[in-house]
Amino acid sequence: MLVLRSHNSVTALSLHLPHPRIMSISYAEAAALRKAAQRAGRPRALRPRSTAPEASATHTNPGSLHREQPDPIQFSRVAKPGAYYERPRIKRDLPTVTSPWIGLAAFGLVGVAGWGVFLAYSTNQERLSSSVVRQILQNLRTSPLVREALGDGVRPEPAWFLNGEPWVNGSINMLQGNVDFSMRVKGSKGAGTLYFTSIRREKGSAFEIRPGKWPLLRHRRASVEVVDAKLAVDLATAQTYSENVFLFVPNLIGYSRVILAAVSLYFMSFHPKYSTVAYCVSCLLDAFDGHAARVLGQTSKFGAVLDMVTDRCTTSCLICYLSSAYPSWAIFFQFLIALDFSSHYMHMYSSLVTGSRSHKLVTSDVSRILWYYYNDSTTLFIFCAGNELFYVALYLMKWDHSPTGIALLGDMPWARLLFYSTFPFWLVKNIVNVVQLWKASKILVGVDLAERAKAREEAELRRLATERAGAAAAGSKQ
Repeated sequence: MLVLRSHNSVTALSLHLPHPRIMSISYAEAAALRKAAQRAGRPRALRPRSTAPEASATHTNPGSLHREQPDPIQFSRVAKPGAYYERPRIKRDLPTVTSPWIGLAAFGLVGVAGWGVFLAYSTNQERLSSSVVRQILQNLRTSPLVREALGDGVRPEPAWFLNGEPWVNGSINMLQGNVDFSMRVKGSKGAGTLYFTSIRREKGSAFEIRPGKWPLLRHRRASVEVVDAKLAVDLATAQTYSENVFLFVPNLIGYSRVILAAVSLYFMSFHPKYSTVAYCVSCLLDAFDGHAARVLGQTSKFGAVLDMVTDRCTTSCLICYLSSAYPSWAIFFQFLIALDFSSHYMHMYSSLVTGSRSHKLVTSDVSRILWYYYNDSTTLFIFCAGNELFYVALYLMKWDHSPTGIALLGDMPWARLLFYSTFPFWLVKNIVNVVQLWKASKILVGVDLAERAKAREEAELRRLATERAGAAAAGSKQ
């Protein structure tokens, strides 16, 4: 119902509107409604208007006349306004905004890796084309000592990762007066490693060959030194290189692991995806640095210690976060950190005391469990990866609660499924830590007992020598 008011009348119009809340009319329809209201306010007689004077006199009193009601105006449809409309209210979630940083980081990592491979390949080709390398290889082929050790046809040994091309470690440069490189060579009898070092002590002086720094050729465990005056070649077109252990490829991988671990720790409290990806990549690179060191001949004590320290610190930082995420288990996580650090430290120290080259060189007569654990690289990788994934699953259980969708598992989330799957590997890893701590303690105690027995024996020998000297002095006086 629409009510129109004017200065002297009220008009009711019935409008058939489909929507009870929204009514909008156009300008023309509003003008028509105004005109209808004006007509409704005028007095109308019930009979036709007469032109007689007496008839007109009857109209002098407006109150005596009956006002005729106007016809109702009906609209067939709702007017369509122009700019005025009601905004539709749709209840839905906001769209997920995908961050471009993951794609950019992956693209940058691939680009840096590709550039590094290209740089290494081009640098190796430059070393192979050097006149110094060609002259030394020619001297090796004619050397009687080399032919006796390796046989005839001495040539560079191809590397599998260079599609048949040999790999030269180091470089040759004349600007700094330092030539230091090595490469694998082989003959009809066997293979060995060629080492060559030459320095220039001051500008303008001749290069001096230094055979005492490295044996020029190693064949199995024996070494054959090849020193010939013809090796003093013209180094005018040579290049310099000074070997730097800090820049070995395995150590560069170790530095990248430290950076990724720092990135993971930064995102750990508020972005689980970035943190998990960075942590897993850092742990995965642990399987490549040792292989690269063996393939490239760049094994070093610094790299071994860097690898172990990175493993311990990365795992301990994650366990520290788990202590805050699961406060009721904080004392247990602290025990795991103490066990991990103490077992590896004592095992490393016992290896150094006993003269072992690596803490992974464990014989079966010392401990069969440690021998099974360290002897096979695949077994070591599986248990270490399972241990790290166990802690990652505990971290994700605080963030991810989405079910797997497998009917057999019910509403179990993916993180909890990973937790149950990696629990046996975590348990075996910590059992190995306990065995490692106990065996290292026994080795150190055994070394202490041996040293104390040796000290007592030496003290007894000194005492006997003193007594004999005193007896001899007494006899000479008599």
